[in-house]
Amino acid sequence: MSDITGVLLADRNLTTMTKSLKAAGLDYDLEKNGPFTVFAPSEIAFGKLMPGLLAGLLRPEKKIQLIALMHRHIIHGKKSFNDFTDGEMLPTLGGKMLEVKVNHGIVTINGATIQSRDNDAFNGVVHSLDTVLS
Repeated sequence: MSDITGVLLADRNLTTMTKSLKAAGLDYDLEKNGPFTVFAPSEIAFGKLMPGLLAGLLRPEKKIQLIALMHRHIIHGKKSFNDFTDGEMLPTLGGKMLEVKVNHGIVTINGATIQSRDNDAFNGVVHSLDTVLS
């Protein structure tokens, strides 16, 4: 079984997330440490951002802002899809809180819908989202 970084690398719909984590210097942590749950925005999710926003964040002088954005998508512990409960609050690595909504089998995290779920890694799990968490 692969680590979280390997799971992200294997999914062509998560290329921008992988690139962003590497630029933020978080890829190593997701290879060795854990367990973590990563809410990974898909390529379509990143495409919804204002033009130029992500390119700006990928510049070395914006690394702190990029780290903050990536931290909003990661929580400590392994949280499988069936473990989410409606109204649950999840603290991110960056200290923000994510609100879980469960409605007829659809799970949203701060309004972003989980699209692909339970992509297991030996040190956690990856769920892909349809929107970048702000």
